[in-house]
Amino acid sequence: MAPPTNARKDDGERRVLAVKRPKYLRDFSCAGSKCIDTCCKDWHISISVEEVAYLRYEIEDPELKEILASAIKDGPARTQSSETGLGYIELDAAGKCPVLDSCGLCRLQVRVGEEALPQICRTYPRRQVLVTGPNPEILQHASMSCPEVARLVISDPAALDLKQVTVDTEAVRLPSTVVVDGRRSTVAARYFSEIRTSVRQLLEAHAADPSLGLFAVAMFAQALSRHEGQSSAQDAAWIAERVSVYASREFAGGFSGLRSDPSIAFSILQAFVRLRLRNPDRVVRTYVDHLNESFRGLGFDPEDEAASLAGYVRARDEFPARMRQRPWMMRNIALAMFESSGFPAFDGPELWSQLVGLCIRYTVLRMVLIGTAARQGGPLDPKTAVQAVYAYSRVIDHLTGFLEAAKKILEEKGLATPAGMAVMIRG
Repeated sequence: MAPPTNARKDDGERRVLAVKRPKYLRDFSCAGSKCIDTCCKDWHISISVEEVAYLRYEIEDPELKEILASAIKDGPARTQSSETGLGYIELDAAGKCPVLDSCGLCRLQVRVGEEALPQICRTYPRRQVLVTGPNPEILQHASMSCPEVARLVISDPAALDLKQVTVDTEAVRLPSTVVVDGRRSTVAARYFSEIRTSVRQLLEAHAADPSLGLFAVAMFAQALSRHEGQSSAQDAAWIAERVSVYASREFAGGFSGLRSDPSIAFSILQAFVRLRLRNPDRVVRTYVDHLNESFRGLGFDPEDEAASLAGYVRARDEFPARMRQRPWMMRNIALAMFESSGFPAFDGPELWSQLVGLCIRYTVLRMVLIGTAARQGGPLDPKTAVQAVYAYSRVIDHLTGFLEAAKKILEEKGLATPAGMAVMIRG
């Protein structure tokens, strides 16, 4: 029995696919035992039934066979999950994968080879979107919950530059894939790649102020939601016209006139802190200490909201000066978050909801970095920034209910609108 594979075979329609990959992913290589952390600790390691069978019955190494026999369990990795057809690898008492050796390397990969790894282990932190239809392509990205990805994203001004290559379909693996059917009738599906290109153009047009760039994307997303029922043969021209408007200097001038209310962003941060502190997930608990340093930098005091807000405003106002050595960093983070979101993977109202979630994620991470810089004093240290970015990414991916709680706060305040996004992001 060979290791399970996820190679996609040619369906007779196309022999090749265009693959778009950012520079940071082209530069990426797993740091292995040199990594400042490990993705083989505290994570839920779900595996398919085929992988369960392979790991249980086909591994010949005696030591590995004994470890796997004890560690592999049937059923979903999380007790609250409704997923079926899965197994999982049970972590040891320290929260580590039992297949790790004393050097932090995977025994399965070292002794059997990469092909023997479960898909989730073989592909993390890589993700991608497969666009089907008349012009199929693959859009690849990676999660900043990996310290090495976070380092590459914030250290290189050109980290998000895209390069397109053409590959044979039989050579393509599909890790952690979102599939978008480009043959559907919705604008978001038919023009998926054009919309993603347009969002990049808006973020790059306002690269000096990522908050303005995200506001432009919010306006574009709302326009897309409203345009859905009016789609026609002129959709491509309509998209280009909207992008031209939102990338203009006149649009930027209007943004500067919008009010700023730091209490909105602060209320979102409070919701994050509350859920973070009482969340039982082991990943969340592990990285609480990383984020606590940031909250100390903000002067965050759950017993004194007024003093906490004043401390945040001071730290926020000092942040631009602390970022002068890396003026591209927040722009790169916004772009990387957008790329990994899969936007616009949904249609209509869900498309707007996805955009709101993206703005919330960016807003809280910006506040985390503001606190990190204030706690440190002076220019933001790259290593400290990497730790804050990947720790936040790991927490937010496991903080069940946070995005919905944050969206509810915005709705209750009448701010689930593009103008509301501007108020929150600028705050």
